[in-house]
Amino acid sequence: MSAKYTINVLIDPAQVEILRKGGFKLCLAKDTNHDVDVIWQAAE
Repeated sequence: MSAKYTINVLIDPAQVEILRKGGFKLCLAKDTNHDVDVIWQAAE
């Protein structure tokens, strides 16, 4: 069984649309020996 983690991300509601228009997407990445991989990305 794998471990279960919870991450809470707080973004000012006034900034959400600005971030979307700027092309930003929420994701989690891991760095293994300077090799970075996205392990999760938010759905639109």
